[in-house]
Formats: sequence, C-alpha cells, structure tokens
Amino acid sequence: LKGVVTAPALRRGTFVFLIQDDGYPKDKWMRRSQRWSNIAVITLSWKENVQRKLSKFASPTFRSLFYPHSTWASGRNRLFREAHRLEREQSWQFEFYIVCNGDAHMVYRNASDPAKVSVDRKDDAEAVQTFIALLLRDRPMRASMGFYPTQTFKAISAQNYGCVRQCQSDPIVTAFHRTAVAILLPYTEVYDNLTWYSSGYLLDLFTAVVAPSYCHMYHQVLVDISFQKHSDYVKGVDISV
Repeated sequence: LKGVVTAPALRRGTFVFLIQDDGYPKDKWMRRSQRWSNIAVITLSWKENVQRKLSKFASPTFRSLFYPHSTWASGRNRLFREAHRLEREQSWQFEFYIVCNGDAHMVYRNASDPAKVSVDRKDDAEAVQTFIALLLRDRPMRASMGFYPTQTFKAISAQNYGCVRQCQSDPIVTAFHRTAVAILLPYTEVYDNLTWYSSGYLLDLFTAVVAPSYCHMYHQVLVDISFQKHSDYVKGVDISV
C-alpha cells in the first residue's frame, strides 16, 4: 500500500557486535565481519581517528565510527544508534546486540571437565561462537559472563558450570536481545562527570527491577581479564569537535 512504512524484518540468529575502543580495533573483528554469515561489526574510537585505515574493510557488515571526546556511556549509545541506522539501511533487524570493550577477550570451559579452561591468546573465535550458541539456546533479554582468571577459579567445579540468573555484572561484554533494547536502554549519561561506572551500575539496578528472571550470566564462557585495561574514558558532558 502506498504510504505504508513496512518495519524491517527480524533476522533470527543474527548478531551485531558493537566495539568501543580508543583506537584501531583488533583485526579479529574485521575478519569475522567478512567470514561469519550471521554477524555484523561496528567499531567506535573515542581517542584516535582510524577511519581512513579501516575504510578498506567497509561493507554492509562492517563500519567504523570516530566519536571524539565521547564518554563510556555516550559512546555505547552512539554505537546502538548506528546499529539501528544499519538495520534501516539493510531493511532487517538484528536479534542480538553485543557491546564490548575493545580489549575484551573470551575463553571457554571444557564441557567434559568444567574445571579446565581453553585459552587461545591469539584468537577467541571458539569462545565467541560458544557465547553465540548459548544466546540462541536461551534467548535472554540481557546476558554477560564470568571472569578468568580469578583467585577462586581453581575451586570451580562442575556444579557451578552453567548459567545463573544475575543482574549485576561487569559490562566488559554485554548482550541484549532486541526486545530488551527499547526497555533497558539507552545508557544514562547523567553521572558521566563523576565516573563511567555509574551507567553500568544504574543499568544493573533497572534490570533487577524490570527483568530479573531474564538476565543471565554464563560461566561456560568467561572474559579473560588479563587482557583488560582500564581505559581513560572522557568524563563529563560529551563535547563534539
């Protein structure tokens, strides 16, 4: 019918990875956007303009942004806006949005021996695929994962291998089902002048109120925090230049 706007079709089993970094992202994300049929990747740099370097990877499943002086929360909100723009351009919708710090590196636990962890320092593709499979199995509104290594990891045994319903998590890697995005997001930017932790903390509180039974933390896959760095995100009101 003329004048009727048709909503983009949902493509079940599709993912967009939203990567926030201070400069050039890890090459693994560009490779995956080219080789994995069910994902797209959008990267954002808040410190170094690397768009010219990344232009050679431009495609319907990969794009990069430079958002100078953006805070942790405003950068993530900008990534989500770009994901929605990509959906409109391609006339389809992602089922999951996975937002990651640029240094996020995943490992996975051996199902036959959960006390053992498979660590690949160069590429975490198998761990990412495991996370994707878990999301498709359970389809939670929001999901995160545990940490490796930790002081208590040696004590992990089969009984705590799996998934728990937990709203509090470190937002190094967070997955949102598309039904949750309109409810839980955007991230609040009100307290960015104090600390970038505030946005994640407030999201945890809000999730605990509106969707406590649909927020999962997986322990089959873990974030390897030995790769993590606490980036010097900008504080305060976003200033565009």
